[in-house]
Amino acid sequence: MQLLKLLKLSSFIGLLTLSSVSYAELSCPDLNEMRHDVSQLADDVDASIGFTREEDEFLADVVDAVYIVADEENNRVLFHSASKMESAWKREDAVSYVDALDRVNDELDDIYYSEC
Repeated sequence: MQLLKLLKLSSFIGLLTLSSVSYAELSCPDLNEMRHDVSQLADDVDASIGFTREEDEFLADVVDAVYIVADEENNRVLFHSASKMESAWKREDAVSYVDALDRVNDELDDIYYSEC
């Protein structure tokens, strides 16, 4: 993943970490943007080569952001996915990280389709 893509995708972390905002209060366009960014991140992490140094810190921030949203929403699926992402990140297991990130994306899709 290129540094430019990391910077572009960091905007979704900003949306995810708005601790005073719940999914119910997010606009549908914001939620849709999150869905797109999470999907793009999952596509951009190259599971065949693992994490680069510049990706490492960013991917840890993504884990933290998903934990925040999971806690804010009391969402077990997101919490479980964040836990799997964290474990995969610690092991530098890009395949497992992306698998868990895909589950986050599925959950965001479910929320989007039920709310919007």
